[in-house]
Amino acid sequence: MTKAKNVEYRRQIDLLRKELTSSKGECERYSKTIKKSKKEAELQNKDYQSVSKIAEETNNQIIAL
Repeated sequence: MTKAKNVEYRRQIDLLRKELTSSKGECERYSKTIKKSKKEAELQNKDYQSVSKIAEETNNQIIAL
């Protein structure tokens, strides 16, 4: 009876280890995706700020005329 329990516990431990490994891999993929999205958002924000500044300067020139 004890031997059967040990076998079952080992099987459960192996399953949990596989789940843990899978979850870690998934978390790493999410982290990479988040970092990539963050970089892209920062670049888009910089582009937006540049364009907004040019638009504001153009509007000021129009008003000055």
